[in-house]
Amino acid sequence: MLIEAKRYDHVRQQSARQLANELLAGWHGEYLGDSCILLTLGGLENVNEAGRQRLLSEVLELLPAGSAMRFTLVCRSWQQLYQALENQVDPSSPAGLQRLLDDIAKCYAWHCLRTHPMRWLADLQQPELDVHAGAFTAWSRK
Repeated sequence: MLIEAKRYDHVRQQSARQLANELLAGWHGEYLGDSCILLTLGGLENVNEAGRQRLLSEVLELLPAGSAMRFTLVCRSWQQLYQALENQVDPSSPAGLQRLLDDIAKCYAWHCLRTHPMRWLADLQQPELDVHAGAFTAWSRK
């Protein structure tokens, strides 16, 4: 496995040339075998399938023919990494695992990385309010 991590999410920092050079060096030095995984962590505007395909095509242009079968490109954001870790920790997990997740969350905060997606007011569910007659009679503007 080859991991290339960049500092920020949602900013283009990953370089197709750098990724291709790292793959070539790994194969040449026999540190990487066929069917290896190239994980890009952070440094991409979009980690969706279209963004992954775009980066993959840029990397493949810089590699010898037939290289597409030698690796799998996986693109993830720091936020996705945290959420994957969080999904593995539940209330029945050992206390040490929860402390580790808390420490990782603090590291994310220190580096100004988001652990969860933004929630916009328009996306929040509005609960049904059961307001009965006279519910606000005790309130005063004074």
